[in-house]
Amino acid sequence: AAMPTRSSTSERQVKKIEEYCEAGKVNMECSSSISSYLGSLSGQRVEQGVEVAAKSTIHSYLDSLSSGNNVSGRNSRYDNSLSARGAAFSNYLEALSSGEVKAAPTPKAVAGYLDKMTAETAPDEESTDEFESRIVDMEQRLSQLETSVANLPDDIATRLSCWQELQDRKIDHEMAKIKELLVDMKSDGGRDE
Repeated sequence: AAMPTRSSTSERQVKKIEEYCEAGKVNMECSSSISSYLGSLSGQRVEQGVEVAAKSTIHSYLDSLSSGNNVSGRNSRYDNSLSARGAAFSNYLEALSSGEVKAAPTPKAVAGYLDKMTAETAPDEESTDEFESRIVDMEQRLSQLETSVANLPDDIATRLSCWQELQDRKIDHEMAKIKELLVDMKSDGGRDE
């Protein structure tokens, strides 16, 4: 039997990742396949084309773990965390291929990382719904405030007008008293003394 070439070994490792790494699930075969590939990458035994394919395969698998295998319906905040996670893992793969860092020492270490990824799922629907409900409530309050501010000049004018009418009636009432008690009394020649 002929010795496998470097590219065929790394290609087989990628095929094993594709075969054993089932979306949304962690198993030891998958962890071993990824660990084996990371070791080859660290030893600079992976060709460029295979490296690109492997990166894509691993990213898809990691995203499936993080999303709980439910890619649809994610919110943008969660999508951003996946993008950050993908970027960080890409940096890790580049550091491995350049020899800056060492590969994970065991498949068990890879499995630990994958388990952690599975535990960090998207925010539950209740907290997302609660957040959206709070936003709707704030939008309604803001709309009411804008309407109130827009009506403020009319409200002030109405209140001033009502206040002025009330003051005018009070003044008229007091003037009527003055007229009755002081003015009309004088014309009658005054009261008995």
